[in-house]
Amino acid sequence: MTLALAGAATLILGATPSLAIVAAPAPAQPDFDARSGDRADIPAATADAREALAKRLGPEAIVSADPVTGGLRSVARTDGLLTGPSTADPATVAMDYVRAHADAFGLDGTDLATLEPVNRSVSPDGVTHLAFGQLDGGIGAYDSALTANVTADGRLINAGGAPVHNLEVPSTDPPLGPAAARTAARRDLGLAPDGETGTVGTDPARTTTFNGLDHASLVTLADPDGDRLAWKLTVAGDDPYVYEVLVDAASGAILTRHSLTDFASSASVVESHPGDGSLHTVDLATDRGVGVADWLSLPVQALTGPNVHAYADRSLPDGIGGDSEIPPNPSTTDFNYPTIDQSDDVAVGQHCPTAFSTICTWDGTTVDSPSVTANVNQVTTQVFYYVNKVHDWLAQPPVGFTPASFNFEIGGPGGDDPVDAETDDSEDINNANMATPADGQRGRMQMYLFKSPFPAVNGGDDASVVYHEYAHGLTNRLVGMDGQANGLLDRQSQAMGEGWSDWYAMDFLTADPHVGQLADTATPGEQVVGAYVTDNPATGIRENAIDCPVGAVAPACPGTAPAGAGGFTYADLGRIAGSAGHPSFEVHADGEIWAETLWDLRRAVGATVARGLITGALRLAPKQPTFLDMRDAILLADAQAGGTRRAQIWSVFAARGMGYSASTTSANATRATAAFDTPPVVAA
Repeated sequence: MTLALAGAATLILGATPSLAIVAAPAPAQPDFDARSGDRADIPAATADAREALAKRLGPEAIVSADPVTGGLRSVARTDGLLTGPSTADPATVAMDYVRAHADAFGLDGTDLATLEPVNRSVSPDGVTHLAFGQLDGGIGAYDSALTANVTADGRLINAGGAPVHNLEVPSTDPPLGPAAARTAARRDLGLAPDGETGTVGTDPARTTTFNGLDHASLVTLADPDGDRLAWKLTVAGDDPYVYEVLVDAASGAILTRHSLTDFASSASVVESHPGDGSLHTVDLATDRGVGVADWLSLPVQALTGPNVHAYADRSLPDGIGGDSEIPPNPSTTDFNYPTIDQSDDVAVGQHCPTAFSTICTWDGTTVDSPSVTANVNQVTTQVFYYVNKVHDWLAQPPVGFTPASFNFEIGGPGGDDPVDAETDDSEDINNANMATPADGQRGRMQMYLFKSPFPAVNGGDDASVVYHEYAHGLTNRLVGMDGQANGLLDRQSQAMGEGWSDWYAMDFLTADPHVGQLADTATPGEQVVGAYVTDNPATGIRENAIDCPVGAVAPACPGTAPAGAGGFTYADLGRIAGSAGHPSFEVHADGEIWAETLWDLRRAVGATVARGLITGALRLAPKQPTFLDMRDAILLADAQAGGTRRAQIWSVFAARGMGYSASTTSANATRATAAFDTPPVVAA
C-alpha cells in the first residue's frame, strides 16, 4: 500500500479476540441504591387501567412498571405494533398515544406538560427514537422519562421510560454545591478530598467539569419516600474504576452508586492474534473507505484523532507523562513499529504461546520492565488501529453507531468524547476494561499485559479484546437512547452486556474480509473468545465457544460442572460459575447464555439481519432489561420491519429456554424459570 507521511503502520490483521480467566478485581465499592426495597404505591385506578390495556393488546402484551417508582417502563406487543400508519410527526404520534392512555401511564395534564424533548434520532432501520425528559425547573429526572419509538411510516412500536406522576422536589436551588457533592462522593469511594472546585456551567443543571473524567450535574430523583434534588457525578475511583454516584443536594447523603467499568472477563483474560493473523502495512491516513474521516489529527505528532487517543499508561494511572505519547518513528517518519520478540528474556515461571504464535511480547515480570518498552510503540499503534477500525465498522448500517446514537468521537451533539485508549496499563494484568460515562464524556479503555498462568503477551495486540471492550460502549450508550449510559446496571443487564460484547467482537471478525477471517460453519468451536491469550484454541477464556448449540458434544462445548455439558440455556442462569454443589451468578459466565443465543439467531436469520435486529433491539429496550425484555425487544425490532422473522426468532429463544412461558422476577434476579415453548399462534 502507498504510505502517507506519519500514517503507515505495520499491524496485526485478522486477530481473533480472547479474554482471560482470573477474577477481575471487584469494585472498591458495591453498587448501591438507597431506594432498594421501596415500592411505589400504585393507585387502584391506575392498576386497573394497566390491566385493561394489557387485555386490549392481547396475549403477547407488554405492560411493565418500574418496581421502585411505579412508572410504566414498557408498553408494547411482541406480535405487532401499538398504532397504525400515520403522516403525523413521530413526536405527535407518541404523545397522542400517551394522552389516550394517560390513566394507564398514571399521568395527568400537569405531568404531560413537564415532558420536553431531549433527544431525537433516526437509526438505519428508519425508526425515530424519541426521549422526553421529565423536567422540574429545567432540571431533568435521573431515571424517569418518556421514551417512544416510531417506524418510518408513523406506527408506534413501543413507549415507556417510567415517567412518574407529580415529580417535584422541594427546591431546585441546591444547598450543596458541585464541589462539595464531589467531595462527598469521593469520601464514599474511600478517596481523600483533593480541593478541586471545577468549572460550573450556566445551564439549569449547573453542569460542572473537573480534571480528568469527573463531571457533575443536577438531576431530580423519583423516590417513594419523597422526590429529591441530587447531584449526579461521574467520579474516577481507585484505578481502574469509574463510578456514577448520586449525592443528595441538600444533605450530602449518597443516594446511588454504580460502577461504570466493564471488564473483559471475570478471570483475567486477553485477546490476541491467533496463528492466522498476519502483519500487514496499512495507511492510517487513507485506509478506511469512502466518506470516512481521517484517523489522525494534523499535525501528526501522536496517536490521536477524532475517534481515539491511544497512549501508554505504564506509570501514571490515567495520565499522560514520560513515554506515554507515541510519536512517529523518527527513522521512517511513520508509525511502522515492528514487533520485537522477547521470548529469550521471558522470566522463570512464564511461558510463550504455543497453539498459535511462539513469541512473547514481554518478559512477564513487571510493567516497567525494559522488555515492555521494546513493544510499547507497536502495541499502542495496534490499539489505535483497532479502535478506529471498529468505530468505522459500527458506524455503518445496520448498526449505525454514529454521533446521533451517542458514539465516541469529536464533534458529537453531546460534546467531544473520543475514547482514551491506555496500553500497557500499570494498574493490573491479565484483563482489560472499558469505562462508559454519559455522552459527551470521554470513554476510557485500559489494555493490560498478560502473564502466567497465561502466555506473556500484550492484550492490546488482540482485536477481540479491543472489540469486546469497545462494544461495551455501544451497548451502554444505546440502551435507553438518552445518552446517559446507565441502562445496564442490574445483574441480568450486565450479563447480557458481556454477551453482547463477545457477540459483536466475533461477528466483526467473522464478517470482515481480512487475512485470517474467521469461518462459521456447523462445526462448533470456530467462535472462540480469547484463544490466543489462554493458549487454548478449544474454549479460550470462556467456558464454551459461543457457537455451541444446546446439547452439543464437542471439545469446544464442555460446559461446566454446575450447568452440565453443551450450550447453555436460560435454565442455567446463575448455575454456570462456581462448583457443582455451589453454583453462582457471575456476569461473564451467565453472559455466555446470551452470546450463544445471539449466535443461534445469527445463523437462523443471517449475519446482516441479525446485526440489525440485535442493534435495533438495544434502541427499543427499557433500561435495566432482563433477558426476556431483550428477547421481546428483538421481536419488536422484527415487528417494525414487517414481522417476517417472528417464527424464527421465537424458535431460537425457545430452544434456549427463553420461550413464551419463561419468567424471571426482576433484572437483578440470579435465577429464572425457563420454558421451551412458543406462543400458540407461532406454534400453529
